[in-house]
Amino acid sequence: MIHVMEHGTDKTTGLVPRSNDVGNAGLVTRFRAGEIDVFEELVTANQAGLMRLICRLVDSADEAEDVLQEVFVAAFQGLPNFRQESSFTTWITTIAVNKCRTHRRRATRRRWLAAYLRRTATTVSNHTDEDSSDDAEEVRNAIRSLSTKYQEPVVLHYFEQMSMGEVAAVLGLKTNTVEVRISRARRLLQTTLGNRVNGDHS
Repeated sequence: MIHVMEHGTDKTTGLVPRSNDVGNAGLVTRFRAGEIDVFEELVTANQAGLMRLICRLVDSADEAEDVLQEVFVAAFQGLPNFRQESSFTTWITTIAVNKCRTHRRRATRRRWLAAYLRRTATTVSNHTDEDSSDDAEEVRNAIRSLSTKYQEPVVLHYFEQMSMGEVAAVLGLKTNTVEVRISRARRLLQTTLGNRVNGDHS
């Protein structure tokens, strides 16, 4: 059974710590060699970061938990064919983003907006300063108002600290396409948030 960690309990910023990549690779090798039980270790090592990502791309924590379960089921089924041409982090992040897309396609625009308006400051965030909670919520809302093609690269690059190349690999895009989309997203956010969004964080 996959035990889903409650979102918000891990305040680190990366989707999966880069130090996990070596450990993930070893676990994947053991899994493919027949040690099925090590999949639980992969879940434990990666679920917190994946939950943060999914919470930023779907409408509610309950839905995020369902999507997370789907991600790990797909990963369990797909690992025997995983060639390790990319890191496990990139591979499973790609699965997560695709599952979020599928989830969003199933929801109507009206339902999306209703859930969006119900979201509260308990949403997973890198902002922990109580004095800036209103500002953090405003930024989250602005990002969530972006269309999918802009929202996804912004979340992966700025919140999950992925490089442009890593974002391109996850989304199946060219690196220059990701750069253009992030640039356009920044302009949209600047229009919405004014001086809150400035500087170059790439």
